[in-house]
Amino acid sequence: MRKAALLALSLVLILLVCSCELTVQEPAKGRMHILVYGNDYAGTDSQLYKTIPDAIEVGNALIMLSEKAGYEYGVSYDITYLIGPSKYYNNLAIKKENIINDVSEAKLLDVLSLMSQSDTITDSDLTILYFSCHGKSDYPLNEKESYFTDTSKHSYLAANETSSIGSKYVLLSLCDLTEKIREIPGTTVVISDFCFSGGFIQPGFVSVTSGEYSDISSTELLDYTSRIRESPSLYFLSAARYNQKSYENKPYHGNFTTALLKGLGWDDKSRELVHPEAEKNGNITLFNLFKYTTRNDDETRQTPMTSGGSGDIILFSF
Repeated sequence: MRKAALLALSLVLILLVCSCELTVQEPAKGRMHILVYGNDYAGTDSQLYKTIPDAIEVGNALIMLSEKAGYEYGVSYDITYLIGPSKYYNNLAIKKENIINDVSEAKLLDVLSLMSQSDTITDSDLTILYFSCHGKSDYPLNEKESYFTDTSKHSYLAANETSSIGSKYVLLSLCDLTEKIREIPGTTVVISDFCFSGGFIQPGFVSVTSGEYSDISSTELLDYTSRIRESPSLYFLSAARYNQKSYENKPYHGNFTTALLKGLGWDDKSRELVHPEAEKNGNITLFNLFKYTTRNDDETRQTPMTSGGSGDIILFSF
């Protein structure tokens, strides 16, 4: 009986893991909007040194992929950088004229509000948001919460209090941030490389578990999943779970972003787009990008997570 129950639970988990691959949707062809946020907290005791390179190079990769996919800059795609306080890496941005050296909470929320109210973003558009910064959590490291707990209320992005160098930072809950992002029209994909960024992805909303909840029965799991109400147009990819840090052991970028850039096909050295490792059949989908980063971030202490919509989504098609 016990073996039968374990087999049933395994089948349920396999279905959860594979569900994103079974349904791949491409948003209606509209415009592409990109926002990258990179905060290095220069002038504080918490300064980071790879977050701005993370944001700049991810922005570069998304620009080149947009153009490869047939988008035209200023017509069918646009990009905004919120970068700072340091400016040492700004000249490596392909569209450096779009850099705003203000990483305050007020500026971030203001830009998101403008995006939600803009006449240039419609229901047929795709928006990609990328964050590289500090993250905080109310939970002790690696403490596991029960299934269906809303960890977004206890997970935070650290934004500057003001835009001046040496300023303190304030904590913006991922719950509040998600509500602002949810207001953006069309389909939105949030990619985040900061500690505890899996707080964006509530445990009850996790699309890919790989045994995360093996301690509950298959009946309970089916009941929980039947209650999941994910937004059909909001997707997440995080560097770590809600109870994990995100590490920076690579030479130029965080571990997750190093893998992300390879998955997207951006080469730092040549500063060119090469073959995207996450491409399959001419498409880069969120789930394939998730699988690639999970297998190639070279850090066992963090586990990338993804969720959202009703299945997988095509980000770029060539």
